[in-house]
Amino acid sequence: MTRSIFVTGASGFIGQCLVQRWTAATDYSLKIMTRRQLPEWASKEGRLRQVVGDLLDPETYRAAIAGCDAVVHLAAVTGRAAPEEYELVNVEGTRVLLQACKAAGAPRFLHVSTIAAGYADQSYYPYAKTKARAEALVRESGLDFAIVRPTLVLGEKSPIWNTLLKIAKLPLIPLPEGPRSVLVQPIHVNDVVRGIQLLLESGNFRGEVLELGGPRPLPFREFLGLIQEALRGKPGRIIRVPIAPIRALLAAMEPALRRQMPVTAGQLAVFANDSVPSGNWLLAELLADMPSTEETIAALVHAGNRGGSSGKGMPGRNSQARAMSENARRVLQEECRSLTAYLVGTAPSPYVVEQYTRAAHAHRLAFDEDFSCFDRVTIWLARRGRMLARSADAYCAIFHRRGALRRKLIVLAAILEHVAPTSEVFDRVEPRHVAFTALSLVRYGWMSAVSLLLGALILLPASILCWMATRSIGPGIRARQAQ
Repeated sequence: MTRSIFVTGASGFIGQCLVQRWTAATDYSLKIMTRRQLPEWASKEGRLRQVVGDLLDPETYRAAIAGCDAVVHLAAVTGRAAPEEYELVNVEGTRVLLQACKAAGAPRFLHVSTIAAGYADQSYYPYAKTKARAEALVRESGLDFAIVRPTLVLGEKSPIWNTLLKIAKLPLIPLPEGPRSVLVQPIHVNDVVRGIQLLLESGNFRGEVLELGGPRPLPFREFLGLIQEALRGKPGRIIRVPIAPIRALLAAMEPALRRQMPVTAGQLAVFANDSVPSGNWLLAELLADMPSTEETIAALVHAGNRGGSSGKGMPGRNSQARAMSENARRVLQEECRSLTAYLVGTAPSPYVVEQYTRAAHAHRLAFDEDFSCFDRVTIWLARRGRMLARSADAYCAIFHRRGALRRKLIVLAAILEHVAPTSEVFDRVEPRHVAFTALSLVRYGWMSAVSLLLGALILLPASILCWMATRSIGPGIRARQAQ
């Protein structure tokens, strides 16, 4: 029997894997709701129908739900959104969808939530709080439903996996921890999709909350060590950092800097709560065919290394001769946009972006792995946005004048100075009244002081950690070179 399934959030990480699996099966007919037509799925027409709609506007999709055997609700706001955005989509969007399902006579509702909805400590975490409230709406809906709560979902395109990879590559990892190390039980996205499929095939929509995780729980510290071992052949150094003051500081910064911050206070909740599923029948069925955590990590690292160069881990050698990957070029292009906004307050032209990319390559400033630990931190911070670029530059102008960030800014300024219209910013001299000039100097001095203070708060601890890391790995490197 062909099952007709209506799916929200199909363009997301889990949704894409689910669609790929189901369109390959012979007994599924999918209706996926997206905000716009996705050309990459046009070839699957027949097995898949795209419904262009808005979760908050039921008139755009209510008719598509009619006649479906089940609705799978994956759509949600994640990342660094404002609290009101979480509320609008995760809570109100779920409420509107449930009402549309009841009106269309949908027999089953599968709500894909998150392990964070059950966290004991949801401080500063509107995502977890809104997902918990969405679950409450599902329970009160009167529909036959099931709620699935995955733990940390891994995969090649997983946001959390890519973040963990970047962390694991650091020579010294500051791990935010509370009084004890939390436990995690990560699961591969393929197993999450397999679980959703098993649930639909079973028809067991009995109002259960089914938490899904990987083969075994392990301390977060051990989990990071396994990733490091897969990357380097051995675990790296991890030091404990008290989590409470970090979360409080990030929470204070969020209202003004949320979009520029690499992580929010709420996202650190994963370091303050266990992410371990409770036992249930669906998890028991999945575990029988699930690879070990070590095998999953090794496979993901191997997939990420495909196409890599043999020059990996050789900083500073023959940088100019190395070809840039598309990803490296894209990083430089985004870097150019961020630094140009800081220097002249406007977006760069395509010509400036291309010239900067070429100049960075020619001056051996193109590859992050060529730089020191602290240089990588300053460059990463400057890429986060105009204000953080100003803060990083203010600090480096005094304490790290020959660093990579300053050299990149000099290269970009030289390009902007010789290209219209940005050249006018460097050449323009405006006559001003003495009082106005004085006020401008005071304003500039105040902005510089604030930028330097913010840069010092972030970069001074980073410089100490990088120095400690260099001291700890330096003797080992010298010993190997002497052999």
